[in-house]
Amino acid sequence: KLWTFRSPKGGRSQIDFCLYRKRWRNSVKDCQAYSSSTPVGSDHRIVTATVKLSLRMSKNAAPKKLFWSAVTKSKQLASEIQDTVKSRYENLPLSDQNYTSFVNIA
Repeated sequence: KLWTFRSPKGGRSQIDFCLYRKRWRNSVKDCQAYSSSTPVGSDHRIVTATVKLSLRMSKNAAPKKLFWSAVTKSKQLASEIQDTVKSRYENLPLSDQNYTSFVNIA
């Protein structure tokens, strides 16, 4: 099952590969070529990989804390946070707009 390409003369070669970085070598569990390529209409076989992902938060990145007591006491800090949040969400479409306007924004 290692061959991935069939030449017009009938020869078989392994020319399609799954490439990944060294840090992901323990995450790639299986890589194989399917035996049928006729539905695709190509002389290459479909190559797939099974990958196991473990999504974890980085140990070095501490969550950003916001001191709410400082926000309630300082009007300037409160307005800065309000402006930041408002600028982040102002480009989102309103709920009564249709899907095409959402696609145009994205």
